[in-house]
Amino acid sequence: AAAAAAAPSSSAASSTPAAASTARSAKDRDLPYSAKSRKGGIHPSTHKTTSKPVHVAPSSYRLKRLLRVHGDQTMGELDTETSVWGIAFAPVSPDNNVRGSLCASVGGEAVVLFDCSLGRVMSKYTHAGEEFYCLAWCCLPFPSASDPTLLLAAAGQQGDIKILNCKQMVCSHQLERHDAPVFALEFHPVKPSLLISGGEDNRIVLWDLADASGRGIAERPRLVMEISVSDPVETLTFAPNGQRLVAGLRSGEMVLLSFNVDRETMDIVHRVKNFHRGVLDTARFISDNMLVSKGAADAAICVSSVKGLGVTLMTKLEWPKCKEYFMRLDVASDLLACGDGAGNVHVYRLRDAAEGGKAVSPPMLSVSGKTLADAILPVQDSKVPVRCVSFGGGGQYLAAVLDNNLVSVWEASPA
Repeated sequence: AAAAAAAPSSSAASSTPAAASTARSAKDRDLPYSAKSRKGGIHPSTHKTTSKPVHVAPSSYRLKRLLRVHGDQTMGELDTETSVWGIAFAPVSPDNNVRGSLCASVGGEAVVLFDCSLGRVMSKYTHAGEEFYCLAWCCLPFPSASDPTLLLAAAGQQGDIKILNCKQMVCSHQLERHDAPVFALEFHPVKPSLLISGGEDNRIVLWDLADASGRGIAERPRLVMEISVSDPVETLTFAPNGQRLVAGLRSGEMVLLSFNVDRETMDIVHRVKNFHRGVLDTARFISDNMLVSKGAADAAICVSSVKGLGVTLMTKLEWPKCKEYFMRLDVASDLLACGDGAGNVHVYRLRDAAEGGKAVSPPMLSVSGKTLADAILPVQDSKVPVRCVSFGGGGQYLAAVLDNNLVSVWEASPA
């Protein structure tokens, strides 16, 4: 079936979905989880989206910013009800002049672009009736453009994917194929015009944003192919070489797919059903052959080797047991960070895990409680879940978003 991918109208009128209630727990919320029922003509060699690693000790992070940039505009920082579901730093390369402190977050009806070093909101996109759950950055080095094109993809409750031009922060395209909420977006690391999406409708969909000449963004981005899986897709991650893709499902199953970038095809090659209990809500490749992943009921983060058609568990990192899910980890250099259900961010050294085969006892960075709460409001719930974390500047920055409309940013001291 063909996909509709056209520029949206300037206004979008729809009522706020019932799933965007202000209840904070899995048993009360319907989405993005439900306890009730449940990168053609682009030159890959010029596409570098990683900053030079900053070697830091996990304990060297110091709080830099506390922001509330989502939610009800009339309430401002008094809004503690809006969940912020995702955050990601912009890709940095020698060609795109992007600051390592530039990041975007999604939550409620808004996608917010801000500089975490300055603590300044740069721009904001809102879509009435939407609740955004996920986002992904893309830097497209088109030959016809003097500067690479910086884009954001964002999606959520309504199921369509908004492609935002970051210079004007306007929606240039809407990709329509999913008929249910979208929870995961990821651009291909080698051919960045390719975008993968997954969500509640048990589909993994591959898109190509480039036009036929490869010299710009297509007027109607192309749906390349899709694959159906057995359960809703909670997370997607590409290996750095772009030849593997892992999908994490709500059932806890891990689906390993091979990916051929020249033919633009993907195929399921292996399914892993015995690593995780409950929802497999987050996974990330550390290298082409190493993966980290977490299930909601695991009380651990799994570090696995991916070779050929198999996935082998190497070790587990201690992580507090939590009833919540839709909580995303991130990696940078030899660091891994993941939030928990009680307002803490756990920071691990992956080198220790890979070399010693022993669970790491991580330092913690508290993003709530009396000390930090005083920086914004006199009262702060210390038990709100940390929904997503992201490293920026090669590990210089660490940001986290929470269920109470809070964005917390730390900066590291280089070792």
